[in-house]
Amino acid sequence: MHAYVQVVAQHVVHPERLLVRCSEGSYALWFGDDHRAEMVDVEPRLADYLETARVVRRLPVPHLWFHLDDLPLAPASSTRGLSGR
Repeated sequence: MHAYVQVVAQHVVHPERLLVRCSEGSYALWFGDDHRAEMVDVEPRLADYLETARVVRRLPVPHLWFHLDDLPLAPASSTRGLSGR
């Protein structure tokens, strides 16, 4: 598992979904749905495509390094109704 990554691009509709570059230069996808989940490695050609896709916003350089524990997560959906409303 990669401890530190650079956030390269972000999904437009789901901002917790990221394209990241790992310390050894490979790319991976962070889905942001579970902090224990591992990232999915992607081939360089797919990473190049994703950086220019319409559903992704490329982030400006310099790309900062983030620890996995600091990456965003999707908001938890509540299964309980609001009491008294």
